[in-house]
Amino acid sequence: MAVAVIMDLHSYQIKNELVLFGILFVLSFHGYQSGIYGVIESMLGIFFSIVILFPIFLLRGLGAGDIKLCSIFTGFITLHNFQSLRSNVLFLVVAILLGAILSIFKIIFLYNKQLL
Repeated sequence: MAVAVIMDLHSYQIKNELVLFGILFVLSFHGYQSGIYGVIESMLGIFFSIVILFPIFLLRGLGAGDIKLCSIFTGFITLHNFQSLRSNVLFLVVAILLGAILSIFKIIFLYNKQLL
């Protein structure tokens, strides 16, 4: 996650290689833990975040890299019961709020830098 944040702040994009590595790690982790059922649950978690966040992307509220990163983390939180679904939604809300806070600090920093 830290690598993705640094990459995003530096170049305003997250490399697809990093996202692919993350998704393969999530799928292999759950595949090792629960077999094919774990892989399917992880894929559902990944799909869930993409479906939820894609309208925000279309409104230019999020970038594609943000959606890709969120999909990796929601892949870790499987959707086998309602509690996990709530965890996925809570994670997405917290991630969006933290991203907004980071963006506000970045705007303030750039604004103050222009004043000097």
